[in-house]
Amino acid sequence: MEGSVSKYFATEVGDAAANDAIQALGGYGYVREFEVEKIKRDIKITTIFEGTSEIQRSIISTFRLRETVRSKGRFYLDRAEALEKLSTDCGAQAVARSIRLLNDVVLNTRKYKLTRSQHVMFLLADMMTWCEVGEALCHKAAAIQGENRSPEFLKAVARLFALEVATKVYSNGTKIAQGCDEIMGEVAPKIKELDLGEISRNYMADMDQVAARSCGSDRFPPLGMTSRTSITVRPGQAGAGEEDRRSNGAFTKSRGLIRS
Repeated sequence: MEGSVSKYFATEVGDAAANDAIQALGGYGYVREFEVEKIKRDIKITTIFEGTSEIQRSIISTFRLRETVRSKGRFYLDRAEALEKLSTDCGAQAVARSIRLLNDVVLNTRKYKLTRSQHVMFLLADMMTWCEVGEALCHKAAAIQGENRSPEFLKAVARLFALEVATKVYSNGTKIAQGCDEIMGEVAPKIKELDLGEISRNYMADMDQVAARSCGSDRFPPLGMTSRTSITVRPGQAGAGEEDRRSNGAFTKSRGLIRS
């Protein structure tokens, strides 16, 4: 189960990051001279092979729903209670409230016999995945002592992702609780009580901190400047404008640049 959660989240977020990188570079992000178009092609296949994202969502929602029902809700409630014991500066309380809401939605989805809808199950899978990733991040942020990344940096990341978790639960939970045949009277009011405004406090400050630490690190060279070698080809020379090079066991081509 954890493998499905990890695979689904990592590949989908990686694909979204590649899209954002291309968008940030504009037209340059779409041409072969820049690494991001290759990154996009490489990452996209990961959402397909070894179990498509849709298969992973089906596995996640089916098995997590089963565990939640069998434990009478304790599967997620125990996780929420553990988060509530953490410090308040890592977003743990927001994630805990989101997990409690997720638990209510899961139990009522079965009660209202909505598990037959694949779309509803996919919405549940997204909520489950984001909540469990957020939970793990909060625990890591609360325990970190400071090595390559400072505790303040990771706590800012955790707070930002806690907002993503709450937003995902609010959006998907509303669709399930109020968008199906019957309104879930027990759940809908609880979802409305989820205060995204409060969770968003200091959002820009956290964004600035994460951006400053990420862009200012020597460990991450500027995009488009990694592992590149320019080629000087004289006019009329055979193969001018294009060269092949064996890299990591495969031939890659580019105009005027070599990928490694």
